Amino acid sequence: MAENSKPDINSLLFAQLVIGFQAEVWQHLGKVANILTGRIEKNLELAKNAIDTLSMLEVKTQGNLSENELIFLRQILSRLRLDYAEAEKNSD
Repeated sequence: MAENSKPDINSLLFAQLVIGFQAEVWQHLGKVANILTGRIEKNLELAKNAIDTLSMLEVKTQGNLSENELIFLRQILSRLRLDYAEAEKNSD
């Protein structure tokens, strides 16, 4: 394998981190079961906190992400914000 074709470990770890937060938000929105209890549990406050953390990551990494990383993060954030808004609307 050529040196320049090796995957960038930091890009892979960044994607793993973002996906981890995505899974956390989905769990707190009740979209997936809690992996420890197997139950659907909703906690909009914790979902918002995880979304806010990803938003902070976007701000703090400004200028340091590749174009693909930035697009990936923004797409995930956009989807999570929509999911949160829908969950908040349905909680009334």
